Amino acid sequence: MPATQRQFPIDDPAVVLASVATARHHLRGYNEDAILDLIESGELLYAWNIGLGPTRLVRIWPACLEYYQKNPASAWKFPQTEDQVLSEMLRRVGDKPFIRSYALRLIFNCSATHITNLLHAGALRVLPNTTWGRGPSGSALITITSVKQFLVERRLP
Repeated sequence: MPATQRQFPIDDPAVVLASVATARHHLRGYNEDAILDLIESGELLYAWNIGLGPTRLVRIWPACLEYYQKNPASAWKFPQTEDQVLSEMLRRVGDKPFIRSYALRLIFNCSATHITNLLHAGALRVLPNTTWGRGPSGSALITITSVKQFLVERRLP
């Protein structure tokens, strides 16, 4: 009898940030350095380094990739503001002051361990008087304020 994988009650995130590898898939003919150059030049307007320390872990707003594909000469005219991008990214949260760590992991397109490391490093904060840990009921309740602050501070270039 094959083992079944435990299913977590995870809502589909509104947006999943793209990795550089995903960007290479969307922008055929561009290598990793060329994608990073587009970010540094501001042609891919919304990208973040979500890594810790000297390690870069770049994530890109998917709509920027789509816009650049269609409008490479005017990519800097991307129609969304930073506030609109952050609101759309976190829209499934609604009015709650927190996002569960497993949902943020899906949006950031990273491992649960990375989210834990961000929490331990103080880059993200949990709601006061809450506990968290590993396992199905151990998801951290990360404040929306700290997520937005993290993204504003980590925006590239």
